[in-house]
Amino acid sequence: MTRTQAQLNDVRARTIRQCKEAHITNPLCGATALKLYGSEFPFTDEPDTFHVMVRDASHRRRAPHVKAHTWKQLEPADILYTEGLQVLSPEATAVTLAGQLDIMQQVMLLEAMVRNQLFTFPMFADYAHKRTFHGKKRTLAALKLYQAGSASMTETALRLELNRRGIPRLSLNYVVPNVWYPNGAPSHSTLRSLR
Repeated sequence: MTRTQAQLNDVRARTIRQCKEAHITNPLCGATALKLYGSEFPFTDEPDTFHVMVRDASHRRRAPHVKAHTWKQLEPADILYTEGLQVLSPEATAVTLAGQLDIMQQVMLLEAMVRNQLFTFPMFADYAHKRTFHGKKRTLAALKLYQAGSASMTETALRLELNRRGIPRLSLNYVVPNVWYPNGAPSHSTLRSLR
């Protein structure tokens, strides 16, 4: 779902408040982490559920509205602190979601996180190649489909669907020569061209 930056900021503020009120002590992950980062995500989420990460099942604690996920390769460097809360790094958040997402969703998430400057594509590619996680093969395939310049998850989804149906890879934000808006601005934001 594409949201405006103001909507994402509201979701972020609400999530921070709810996590503090619930006294969440484990590192936040999944959709909860993405909400804290103010990022869009290409899947539906249970709005009243907090997703936390633990290293192994023995550290899971039952609590209302808390869903614990395990990742045996969780390292201290994967945990950051924001607003007084522990949260997985953006890279760790993305790879721990890989087992739940299809390739198209992974590309949409990757492009959204790069667009929101949570990491650069080379940083994430390096991290994904070095780490062990469920869904790694799909993530490595998604890296090959990444294309810089997408303005929204909807644009990414449309591009991927067109590619899947045989249309050659699109050139995003292509500037058409000698085409101008009446105000004198070049028309580069909405026109696309085939390579």
